[in-house]
Amino acid sequence: MTLRAALILLALGGCKNDKPAPAAGSAAPPPPVVADAPKPVAPPVVAAPPPATFDQSIRADGVGPIKSDTDPSTIVPMFPGLDSKVDHVEAEDHSSDTTAYSTHGVHVFDVVVDNMRDAKHVFRVDVFGGMLATHDGIRVGSTVADLLAKDDGIACQRRTYSNNPEGFDHALYCETAKLPNLTFYLDDKALPGSDGKVIIAKLAQMKFTRIIWLNPAVK
Repeated sequence: MTLRAALILLALGGCKNDKPAPAAGSAAPPPPVVADAPKPVAPPVVAAPPPATFDQSIRADGVGPIKSDTDPSTIVPMFPGLDSKVDHVEAEDHSSDTTAYSTHGVHVFDVVVDNMRDAKHVFRVDVFGGMLATHDGIRVGSTVADLLAKDDGIACQRRTYSNNPEGFDHALYCETAKLPNLTFYLDDKALPGSDGKVIIAKLAQMKFTRIIWLNPAVK
């Protein structure tokens, strides 16, 4: 063998790959499949409560759809969208059912039936929230000055009561001949004083905390 042939063989041997050739059909495995991440779930859509569809007025002849001749057993369906809860009180000389109406946890008004006076009619309605209002827009939260601007014939006074089932020991309130059967109550603790008439100027900026309608048909 010539020297040139020996060098060629030596070079070929140095380039030899000891790794065996892949067998037929043994192609490299595909990369692992990564599962798609879960899609975020949209929060449920909470629909806004429908607007009130009942009468929201406070009048001399009633409150909303409640009037002097309204049967108490028919009242709950008159206020769609409001929550109601009945509280029955029974004592030796007193029996009453008070239905409290609220919306989203806010107390709006109470309907009181005095069973000893007349179980077939509403005795009174106590309005605590600003949803209901008079035709002049006076509501719980309005000031005495607001009422005076609509009616210069209002009169306000303080009064102490004897023990009674309604729990009124004393009160500070305003009334007007233009709206009989309605009484506009203030926080009597905010302005201490003796019984009798109160100068309206002292009350002008005070807000009404409750408006009560008394059914003239229930004595």
